[in-house]
Amino acid sequence: HIPAPDQPVEAIKFRGGGECHLPKTKGAAHLRWDIPAHDGQPDSAVSMFVAPDNGMLPLLEGVTYAVNTRACGTDGPSLLVWKKDGMMFCLIAESQTGSCEKFRGAMGAPEPTEGL
Repeated sequence: HIPAPDQPVEAIKFRGGGECHLPKTKGAAHLRWDIPAHDGQPDSAVSMFVAPDNGMLPLLEGVTYAVNTRACGTDGPSLLVWKKDGMMFCLIAESQTGSCEKFRGAMGAPEPTEGL
């Protein structure tokens, strides 16, 4: 079960999704939304990857982790990871406008309290 955003989201546009491959997982999905920007900025693309939690990452239920993308050699996308009900969720936003945080809240995931 992938939760639908639970805040007013009439402006968020679901762009599609499908099966994808994540390392060491089976049955993963990639979903994509566009979040309209404010103040004349371009829309933000948000992707969510969902897969059964295989224990590859040391994730605790009820904790959202902010991934340090600078450690990967980039300071571009925002990356948040959490698990719920045996599933792992990875939320990625390309822009630095806060769209990842807004969408995380809409999905009902806790605020990030840990880093990976």
